[in-house]
Amino acid sequence: MRRLAYSVVNRWQACTKCKPIPQQVSMFNINSFGSTVRRFSQRHSQDKKTLTMMYNEALETRPVITKAIMTAVIVGSGDVICQVAIEGHTSLEKFDWGRLGRMMIIGATLIGPTLHTWYGFLYQKLPGSGLAISVKRVLLDQFTFAPVFPVIFFTALFALENKLGVLKDHLKNNYVDIVKTNWFLWIPAQLINFTFIPPQHAVMFANFVALFWNAYLSWIGHKNDNAEKSEPIVQSHDSK
Repeated sequence: MRRLAYSVVNRWQACTKCKPIPQQVSMFNINSFGSTVRRFSQRHSQDKKTLTMMYNEALETRPVITKAIMTAVIVGSGDVICQVAIEGHTSLEKFDWGRLGRMMIIGATLIGPTLHTWYGFLYQKLPGSGLAISVKRVLLDQFTFAPVFPVIFFTALFALENKLGVLKDHLKNNYVDIVKTNWFLWIPAQLINFTFIPPQHAVMFANFVALFWNAYLSWIGHKNDNAEKSEPIVQSHDSK
């Protein structure tokens, strides 16, 4: 390979009527270029590792804040998906920025810290690994925590939106469907989570699954609002 590179360089120099460069000088330039490429590649790899290390360090030193920020972003992303892809609010005028902010506040102050505490309890209550332990965690999670948390979530959401008066009717009309949908999505997801995902990353994995779950919750929580906005305004005329 070195002889081939040396030959190519000297042939090019011969064609351009230049004096051939000694082999050691040519090979020095070629080797220097290769070293530069390798150093750039190693530095880029180190930068990627540094980002991962920074995130893991944040999980170790500030787990609640880190998970709260991550959850706020995921919950907000779910609301964006709901508003744009499901409800068709593609223009800036139709997009509800206040609703996005409220969803992110709930993600940061309620969902993230709650999941951090709950998963810590699960791993403390049911330590170890293996399929049997994972199944026990899923059963405890889905039949104690999961049926209760939607009530807490919608209470917080409706309180921020100043419509607690319709909370009872909303839960009466939607609660059963919410729990069924929750089981359909979260039982297999949590089985994967508790079996294969390290405990420190359990909330992050759950949040990525929750990207779709939060879009669903946002739609359920605001479908009546969208229906009211879409109803035509009927003007009444007094009969003469």
